[in-house]
Amino acid sequence: CKRWDEALREYHIGPIVPVEMDTDKPAEMGDGERAKWMAREAECLRELGRVAEARAKAEKALELDPACELANEELGRLK
Repeated sequence: CKRWDEALREYHIGPIVPVEMDTDKPAEMGDGERAKWMAREAECLRELGRVAEARAKAEKALELDPACELANEELGRLK
């Protein structure tokens, strides 16, 4: 689905936009926020059938923030 592709691109690019270029909510992204973005990226990957990549992304999110509910939920969906 094209929408999942578009969302995946946004979740991939968002965290790497320099703060000075972020006109929405300029601020450094902490580990918790970065983990949530990665969990959403994992969701997009899963929806696109890229299960191994989704699992790896969700696991990496949990390395950043072991309490990230979104990443834990996504890993549950991947089992």
